[in-house]
Amino acid sequence: MSSKPAAGRSVPRMLVAAAVSAAALFAVVKGVEQAAYALGTAGLDGVVALPYAPNLDRAPLVAAQDAAAAWRDVPGLRDRARLAYRVGERALALPDAATSIAESAAVVEVDPANGWAWLDIARSARPMADRTALADAAFTLSVLTAPWEETTMRQRISFVLDTWASATDEEKRRGAQDIANLRRDSPVRFAAELPNLLAVLAPPIRGQVVAAIRQHDPSFAP
Repeated sequence: MSSKPAAGRSVPRMLVAAAVSAAALFAVVKGVEQAAYALGTAGLDGVVALPYAPNLDRAPLVAAQDAAAAWRDVPGLRDRARLAYRVGERALALPDAATSIAESAAVVEVDPANGWAWLDIARSARPMADRTALADAAFTLSVLTAPWEETTMRQRISFVLDTWASATDEEKRRGAQDIANLRRDSPVRFAAELPNLLAVLAPPIRGQVVAAIRQHDPSFAP
């Protein structure tokens, strides 16, 4: 008779053990899924930072987008996967660099004071080894034609931060000056945007950017 209660007590223990094992297995599976997803979509990491830049090498982006597509209906991952997929879709819809330069050149031919179009030329030309001089000249013309236009200033800042490693000293100086000017003239709107721009930079570059900003705004503290 005493064996029945012992057997009865063993059932809940077995259920608990089974539940723990199932939870552990679920955690392992989810961990593997998330790791696979992270690896599969690694190619999308820099796309958001360059929403207006033509993608010169599309094969890795297509592969990353395909990887994101596989997770669009997986609970816990679907929101991130769907966002990554949309970002990739947007980037793939952009024209190639040569087409983008030609389109922007057509704009400045009839509107030479269009600072945004000059900046588009600079952004499209920057990754091309044989268009470095064009990128530098177009950036200078963007500054000359739209030195204080806020939307162009914001895009100019984004361009300089995205290309900091290859930017000229003058481009870095102007980007830092634009940041200081927007902090002064548009503090409410720009205050929330600047930390996000700096957060995605590698620490060494972030340090250089902060130092450059302080040349124009000694009180700046990120």
